[in-house]
Amino acid sequence: MPDKELKYETSKGLGTFSNNNRLKVFYLASNLQLNSITLMTKASFSQNFGSYGLDKPPLNQLNLNFDFRIPLKSDNSFVKVGLGIDHGQLVKDNYGVHVAFMRFWQDKRTC
Repeated sequence: MPDKELKYETSKGLGTFSNNNRLKVFYLASNLQLNSITLMTKASFSQNFGSYGLDKPPLNQLNLNFDFRIPLKSDNSFVKVGLGIDHGQLVKDNYGVHVAFMRFWQDKRTC
């Protein structure tokens, strides 16, 4: 990731792109159904050690994503709500939310 996306204290300041290619990552994902609502959760925790020749003490980073899919009464339509969080010592903290309305139409000739 570009240096400009890193926290100031973790950036090499060299304007390089490959600044963190030594890391350990733990990843967990789940997909749950609660009645008609679907919840997809993704989480990763990483320890980042910099790049070869530019070693750094481990920097921890946590990334979370939650997606809710809520069906509506009309056929084949639903609302999707998502929340994303990046928090840690490597990347600047980021938080985001998105909301989408989606509807699918099917061609009865192909069913």
